[in-house]
Amino acid sequence: MIKLMRTRFGEVLLDVWSGVYPPRRSTKMLVKNMGDLSGRIVLDLGCGSGIIGIVAAIRGAGRVVCLDISLRACRNAVRNFRLNGLAEWADVVVGDGSSCLRDSAFDLVVLNPPMTPSPRPLPRYTWGGADGRGFLKRFLADISRILKSGGRLLVAASSLVGVDWVASTLENHGLSVRVLDCELVRCGKMLRELLDYIHSLNHASIISLSGEPHWLLAVLEGEKKELEPPAPLKS
Repeated sequence: MIKLMRTRFGEVLLDVWSGVYPPRRSTKMLVKNMGDLSGRIVLDLGCGSGIIGIVAAIRGAGRVVCLDISLRACRNAVRNFRLNGLAEWADVVVGDGSSCLRDSAFDLVVLNPPMTPSPRPLPRYTWGGADGRGFLKRFLADISRILKSGGRLLVAASSLVGVDWVASTLENHGLSVRVLDCELVRCGKMLRELLDYIHSLNHASIISLSGEPHWLLAVLEGEKKELEPPAPLKS
């Protein structure tokens, strides 16, 4: 049986099914930094409930593609596009990788990845594997291929996986990177139970603020450089 939570995210009415990632602080930060999308082709990579794709459609995107490994998440996203009268704007695709996507297809890719490191499985929408980087390793290397020249990636990164590591990985794959937003987030129950394990990871960091453990959440932008026109042939 699918349990249902109905909520609002700004002007969007959203149904979130059990087992599907609900909007969080990272969602709000990504949406805040998407900007005007008039006529743009947008990919919501790891779409969950579809909220980022829905906001992209509301902001004028010419087309939205939503991709998720979870069939339930994709069905939930379809429901939410219909709920908001936007079904005709989106293609929702079930897939476990970006290999199904065409080269140079997107003006904007938005990625809100699972990043919780844990030696044991957690819900798929939050578990990033033992080091927290599993999902990111699979997708970051292919972002440049699917972006148009001059296209942008917006990705949530955290001190649990290493913000610098995410940035350097993108730079190594040809993107120009800058930090658009960041804030400290207090560790919830799940992370508190994993603190000893997280402290054992060389790349992960926890920040103590007023005696409470926090992690750093950041939004990075990676831009694919415009291709320079070929030099004219000498006569």
